[in-house]
Amino acid sequence: MKVTAIALGLCLSLLADSAACSKSPAVTANAQKASSQVWLLKQTSAFMGQYDVYISAAGLRAEGVRSHMVVVARPPKWEIRCFNSSARTYWTGPLNQFSPGLGSQRLLSSVGGIPCLSSITFPKSESYEQQGLKGKRFFTDDAWRAKQIALWQNGTLTKFYPRTATYFCAGEIVKDPKPAMILEHLFDTPRQSLIPVEYKYEQMKGNKRTVLLTISARQVAAPPGWLEVPPGLRTATSVEEVNMDSMSQQGMDQMLDNIRTPK
Repeated sequence: MKVTAIALGLCLSLLADSAACSKSPAVTANAQKASSQVWLLKQTSAFMGQYDVYISAAGLRAEGVRSHMVVVARPPKWEIRCFNSSARTYWTGPLNQFSPGLGSQRLLSSVGGIPCLSSITFPKSESYEQQGLKGKRFFTDDAWRAKQIALWQNGTLTKFYPRTATYFCAGEIVKDPKPAMILEHLFDTPRQSLIPVEYKYEQMKGNKRTVLLTISARQVAAPPGWLEVPPGLRTATSVEEVNMDSMSQQGMDQMLDNIRTPK
């Protein structure tokens, strides 16, 4: 009887192991499928143009549709690696040196009086959901508006400055704030350590402007090799150089020469 009990226990154990093994591939496949899902945000920036942003806890890829500049980063360090598939250039560096739109922003500020829109401090915020993304909506209030208008009326600000502004950020896609900070620097939006989704403001005379617009947001399968940098690229001296292909660089240089040359 004792031998029979032992044999029975052994059989039951083997059956349990067999059942676990039969379920293991499915469980593994589901886990792999979940880990390969990323959010795809199709975004348009006033300073950077159109971008396809792929983001999850596994990494970040921001791909310029027209500029051909691609930014990739992965945990745990989220080191910024930036390359241009058209110009065949590559740059890597710290976050405080990652401002690809800085040249355009400086030009617009010096020539057109356009403000630095990333420096706005919002007095109000609320929990918000947009396009299936949960996060925070930051916005200005009446007191902020009155102060801006007073500064404009006494000549401190130009008519291009905002009198009201709203900024929505997603906060549940990735817990680590580093990829969100990379995107804030890429699109030059206010620093909230949250993923920038939409940023709009109204100028002093009521003209409405959009700094960042997310056209669509959905979950997709991660593209093959989405976090890889192609080999054989030339090292660039700055991220701004990577942001432009050779024709864009020539155009910017010509435009700056025209501005500097006295008429």
